[in-house]
Amino acid sequence: MIGGNIPPAAVTDAWCKLSFTSFPASSARPGRFEALTTKEAVASQAAVGDGKKTERYKIQLEHLTAVHLEEQRLKFRIELIRHKATTVIRELKRKSEALDQLMIEWSGKRFQDEVESIEQLLEVVRQAIENEETIMETLTISGGDFTIEEDVVMIEKPPTPRPVTPPEETMPDSFTVVQLVNLKKQLAEIAPSGVVSFQVLIQKLEEFQSISYGEELLPSHWAKASHEMLEEIVMSLVPSGSEYLDWYHFLVLVALPWPSATQTSLLNTLRRFKAVDTAKTGYVTWEQYCDVQLWYNSEPHNYDALHDSNIAVTYDREYKLRMAIFTLFKENLKEKKNLEVLDYVTMLLHFCVDTNPVLGFMKALSVATGYQLPLSIAHEPVEMLADGNIDSDYEIPLDAFVRVLHLGKASLGYVHRYRETTDPTDKLSKDLLVKAYARYQAGPNKPLPISVFMKDDIILDCIRASKRFKLVDFRSIVLLAAEQGLAMEG
Repeated sequence: MIGGNIPPAAVTDAWCKLSFTSFPASSARPGRFEALTTKEAVASQAAVGDGKKTERYKIQLEHLTAVHLEEQRLKFRIELIRHKATTVIRELKRKSEALDQLMIEWSGKRFQDEVESIEQLLEVVRQAIENEETIMETLTISGGDFTIEEDVVMIEKPPTPRPVTPPEETMPDSFTVVQLVNLKKQLAEIAPSGVVSFQVLIQKLEEFQSISYGEELLPSHWAKASHEMLEEIVMSLVPSGSEYLDWYHFLVLVALPWPSATQTSLLNTLRRFKAVDTAKTGYVTWEQYCDVQLWYNSEPHNYDALHDSNIAVTYDREYKLRMAIFTLFKENLKEKKNLEVLDYVTMLLHFCVDTNPVLGFMKALSVATGYQLPLSIAHEPVEMLADGNIDSDYEIPLDAFVRVLHLGKASLGYVHRYRETTDPTDKLSKDLLVKAYARYQAGPNKPLPISVFMKDDIILDCIRASKRFKLVDFRSIVLLAAEQGLAMEG
């Protein structure tokens, strides 16, 4: 370490060694060197050593001063660093305390928000339970946010309820659509073939009278009708010399009022049915039936529009009756018993009824043949048809004539006038009709011209005997009986 006191002897020895080793003998000047004595040499070396010592001492002192100053400077810097570090640490501590306090506040606020969200959720659930309502929307709690996502539902929403269709107003003399369907079900159970004896039909109506209270199976005037009045109504449909009638004919008449069908409208309806019956089976399914427009406008009312426009909504009887017609005439195919179909030709034949039975018969004959026949002859008495002049090229096939006379059914399985009997004395016997055609060289494969058809005695007898296409106004009979009953009570 520099800075200690060096002994003079040590300096002298070091200088002597340095002098002799630094200058070799060969390089010294001989005269000068030899003249010097040992004492002079020693004195000279001592003087030189003292000068060097002083100079070294100064260097040492300067070095020590510089080291001391550097030490002071270093200490000052360290003190500055310590002060700065203390300030930074103090500031960090202050910020950490502030951050800690802020986090505590945030945690408290988040906890409070979550508690409030849960309370809101519980309130929604409580109200739904108390109101017995189904919660359709998705309830979500995300952190402290409670949301009801109306666009995301948990279960399928029920369809918007349509305006309530008003019920059909019950009339004392007319059957409602519901009563018609119920009556058809009862008659189909007792006579599936569509043909029933008049005694059984009267008994069934009287049975309805006994259980009609509270169920309204019959209109009020029908429920109070006497046995004589029911017998008068039923017997008006029974042909002479027979005790059977077609209860489909009875249903069509008690279904009044319904729009009357002209020959043209019936034929147009027949063409529409044939258009959807691509397989030409003579039957249509429910789906096909719904696609066919009948002879009257039977489009359903737009109850939504009527409700929005504040128009009084009334019962759409014509549309409901159109839907019920399929139910009244439907049957199950033998090949597919579960498939319900409608024989559209038979159905149209039943709606050919008219106050003029000959006109009704001609409309039915048009439906059976598929083309329009002259109706002018229908306004002439049957007795005058044989002497009249019928100018027409239309021909009547035997099968179409038989179908009209036998209600569109080939065979119903019972012994009655609606069956294609082989009794030669039966005016409606198919064998008798074949003989009538044979007299004019016509038959099953050769149609008969209508000019000849409407003049044959046998055919005219069939038209005269048939009550099938006569429109009987049951309502007038029932109203008259009700008025007479009131008059007797008064």
